[in-house]
Amino acid sequence: MFFFLLDYVARTGVVISLKTGHIESVLALHFFNHYLFSFRAGSVIRTIAWICILGVGIGIFSLVVVLSVMNGFNGTIRQRLLAVKPHMQVFHLPAEKQAVNEIVSKKLKSSHAYDFEQQDVIIRTLDGYFSGGIAKGLATDEINSLLVRVDQLLQQKRHYTPPISETSGKVGVREIYMGVELAQSLHLFEGDQVLLIPPESLLMPPDMSVPYERVTIVGLLRSDMPDVDGKMLFYNIEGGLPRLSRSASREVGTEFRFEDPYQIEEYEQSFKESGFRIESWKSVDQALFFALYLEKMVMTIFLALACLIPSFCIVTVIVLLITQKKKDIGLMMALGLSETETRKLFTRLSFMLSSLGIGWGLFLGMIVSLLIDKFPVEVLPDIYYDATIPSKLEPSLVMWVLVAAIVITWMASFIPARASTRWQSPAEALR
Repeated sequence: MFFFLLDYVARTGVVISLKTGHIESVLALHFFNHYLFSFRAGSVIRTIAWICILGVGIGIFSLVVVLSVMNGFNGTIRQRLLAVKPHMQVFHLPAEKQAVNEIVSKKLKSSHAYDFEQQDVIIRTLDGYFSGGIAKGLATDEINSLLVRVDQLLQQKRHYTPPISETSGKVGVREIYMGVELAQSLHLFEGDQVLLIPPESLLMPPDMSVPYERVTIVGLLRSDMPDVDGKMLFYNIEGGLPRLSRSASREVGTEFRFEDPYQIEEYEQSFKESGFRIESWKSVDQALFFALYLEKMVMTIFLALACLIPSFCIVTVIVLLITQKKKDIGLMMALGLSETETRKLFTRLSFMLSSLGIGWGLFLGMIVSLLIDKFPVEVLPDIYYDATIPSKLEPSLVMWVLVAAIVITWMASFIPARASTRWQSPAEALR
């Protein structure tokens, strides 16, 4: 076997330099082909080598697809939150409105700012059903803009259904838009009337009259977000709820929408310096984003550990190869191949073996991730933010997976390759 390799080296012009120890890549490729995949290599080594390639590829494939799907879920949730909820809320008294306007004119000229008010309410139907909710007052144009953004999100779904309400977003005095899940829990429809009661009225003496507002439902809002559909109701801030204007839970302020909501920290600093209380889309849903980040990290760790399993196959292949070709290795070392050069040779063989698995796994994972992104499939129940399985393939993700695979491969390659240089002398290997 080894004399055939020497003849091949002589015919192809590949040389082993005894001084520099440089081994040409063609020689390593020839070793890779005839030592691992030829019929003379043995069925055991050949089978384990193919299992190694398959295992490494499946591990890389699953890692790329799962992380792309997790990125897609995170992107979908963020997109829906940014479309439905305000990017930033600044709470202030009516007398502080001028100070807010000055900050906007100096530092936030490109932002869209509008007034809002909100308060907790108890909702009572004429049939005697009760529920809690959050009443939010916005201008008619802002309510209409919210309905348009929500409808655009729903249109992205493959099985698009028109909004439940056919109204144009015009809300008059003592008229409200109610979340569809909240309305369903109270058995309400468009045109029904409900009573809005402040929560502190539960602590009032029995002989005192309870303040309330009788309002009419002019539309139902569906955003596929539980926090909005199950809790919120919107009314015209111009007409307001005058009988609830002194509610202890009532808050007023200014909401902002930015062209780049991911730079929210820069915008928050402008108001924090002036002492205003601020809530941003990141701080309000901080627990949700942390849970998504933790889920992604845990899945990444376990999938990375799963990718370590095929690395043991690499160790097995190289150890078996070194054991079977011990005399060939000893003969090469007798001809002048040093320990370092021998280690590099088998390390390169391990890299070539794992590179096949990394290559097809990475390529197939990228193709599947792009296909999922291009042709989403709706298989998830309605409890999720989106019924489709989203996917978002990022170049940084591919590079991270590639670097991690190379590190794992190097660790699995160096250990068995080092074992090939532990003989005391070439004569002992040839014995």
